[in-house]
Amino acid sequence: MTRGPFFVLILCSLASLASPSPLQAAKNGKISKDQKKTFSLAMKAMRAGDYPLARQNFKTLLQSKPDWGLVHLQLGQMALNTDADSSRAVKHLQKASSLIPTNPRAHHQLGIAHQFGGNCSMALKSFHKAIELRGTYVAAYFSRAECEETKGQRKAAIQTLETILSLKRNHEGAIGNLARLYERQGQVAQAEKMFVQLTKLQPRAFAYYMTLGNFYQRQGQLKRAQTAFKKANELNPRTRRKMRPLPKSKDAP
Repeated sequence: MTRGPFFVLILCSLASLASPSPLQAAKNGKISKDQKKTFSLAMKAMRAGDYPLARQNFKTLLQSKPDWGLVHLQLGQMALNTDADSSRAVKHLQKASSLIPTNPRAHHQLGIAHQFGGNCSMALKSFHKAIELRGTYVAAYFSRAECEETKGQRKAAIQTLETILSLKRNHEGAIGNLARLYERQGQVAQAEKMFVQLTKLQPRAFAYYMTLGNFYQRQGQLKRAQTAFKKANELNPRTRRKMRPLPKSKDAP
C-alpha cells in the first residue's frame, strides 16, 4: 500500500498523545506500585524515542499482567512506528481493542495497522467503530477518508472530509485532500475555494501558492497562475520557478 502524504504526520502524533493513567486501565485486576512505576518508565522511554527500553518495560508488565489492554495498545503503536510490516502491530492492537473495547483510540490504531497492511476493508470497520465511540474523533475520520479514497469511493471520502471541516474548519489535511478530490470530480469552484483557503491559513507557505498556481494552470487560468507563482517566488526566491512565456489567459480582460 502507498502511504499517503499525511501518513508521517499521523505517525509522529502517536508518541505525543497524552499518557493514559495505569489506574484507569486497571479493570482486570489491581495494579501494584511497581507495575505503575514500570508503566511510567516505559511511557517516558517511548516519548523519548527509546523504543527498545520502552518495549522491554512493556513486555515485563505483560509477564505479570498479560491482559493489560493499554500495554498492548502502546506496544502496537510502537510497532506501527518501527516495523516494516504491520503483523505485530495488528496482533497487539487486536488484543487491545478486545480488552478495552470502549477505547476509541485502540480501534483507530488497529484500523491504521490494517491500513498499512493494505487491508482497507478491515481498516474501515475499525475506523467506523472508533467514530461510533467518539463522534468527534477527527483523526479517525481522516483515516477513514484515506481508505475510502484508496477503495475508489471518492464521494464517500469527500463526505467524510466535509464532516472533518464541520468539526475542525481549519484542518489543513482535510482542506488539501478536499481540494484535490473536488478537482478530480469536476467540482472546480469548490476546489478553488479549498486551494485559496490553504493560502489564507498559511500566508507564508510558498508551497500552497505553488499548488494554487498549478491548479490555475491546469484550468487554463494563466493570469491567475502567474500571480500565484509570483507570490510563491517572493516567499521562497531560492526555488524560483523558471517559467516559459505563457499564452494569453482565457480569463484576461
